[in-house]
Amino acid sequence: MSSEEEKQTASEGVALLEERLQYSFQSKELLLYALTHRSATNKEKRNDYERLEFLGDAVLDLVVADLLLQAHPEAREGELSKMRAALVNTTSLAEIARELELNKFILVSRAERAQAGHERPSILADVMESLIGAIYREAGFEKARTVASALFGRKIINVDPTDPKTELQEALHTLSLDPPEYLLDYVEGPEHAPTFIS
Repeated sequence: MSSEEEKQTASEGVALLEERLQYSFQSKELLLYALTHRSATNKEKRNDYERLEFLGDAVLDLVVADLLLQAHPEAREGELSKMRAALVNTTSLAEIARELELNKFILVSRAERAQAGHERPSILADVMESLIGAIYREAGFEKARTVASALFGRKIINVDPTDPKTELQEALHTLSLDPPEYLLDYVEGPEHAPTFIS
């Protein structure tokens, strides 16, 4: 494929992603940062998605909290916290990323792609957060809220706040038993938002 064909393919991909997000980036460079995994960058320049992911994580927490308050006016703070956690966790964000087919747009190194890194839930979730962070940086809170609201859709209304880990801990506490011990196999993801695998 020639460089002109690659540019055309990339341009069509950007247009498709923007259509799915219902947002058109003024700065395609910002969008590129939001989609770039650290494995695909020059280590000294740090032009990958991690800083935008950090910002997007905070924006999503606020947006989802606001949407939940509106959708569930009767819910108590503890319930709302559980609902928010169920919506902004790696599994939920990766599910939304799969619906958008973000794996087709994530830029990773050849080695990472060979290991299907662009398909890993943690990377998909990270890129979802970085895209929201990029939209916030470029267009502000209201636009980020609009995009996130469309992405989460009915999940805000139908969220199941059940958290198996918390349920187990509460059940053991009710039975006056010791809390469980968790064995950790490995940790992946950035330092500010690790994913623990057991």
